[in-house]
Amino acid sequence: MFCCCRRTERRQDAKNDTSEDTLSTEDQKLVRAIHDKEEWDKVNTDVELIQDDTVFNNTIVSMGINGVIYSMYVEVVGAFFLEETRKMYTLEEFEANFKQWKEEESQGIIDRMEFWFSPYTSILPIKYSKSPPVVASFYKKTDKTPPPVIKFC
Repeated sequence: MFCCCRRTERRQDAKNDTSEDTLSTEDQKLVRAIHDKEEWDKVNTDVELIQDDTVFNNTIVSMGINGVIYSMYVEVVGAFFLEETRKMYTLEEFEANFKQWKEEESQGIIDRMEFWFSPYTSILPIKYSKSPPVVASFYKKTDKTPPPVIKFC
């Protein structure tokens, strides 16, 4: 069995003298994120504490693959809108463009990328019958707000 938590920096809040990583449960009990691995290991000999951001993020994304998740601390950021651009490429087009996309991501032009690979050729347009299609989605933050949703009763 293992317990996974994100490593966090502790900063004191001058107003109420509580740490940034302190949470209050429904019954108003204060709980803190786990920081001291050595103390944890002394008390919980049968549970491995993993303080690794990569493992933590994989656990959040793949709920259930890493075992039963019974507790987690999540960092909250301010709300923002994303603009999505989605396009289908052949595997060859994808390989030719991937370096450029990574460069754009490192420069902040693209915030996030997502790729869906198909192992099969397609009966869609002719170019996808020779090479499996790859759907590429690119996301960037935007100040544009979505159009209002109008409901008719």
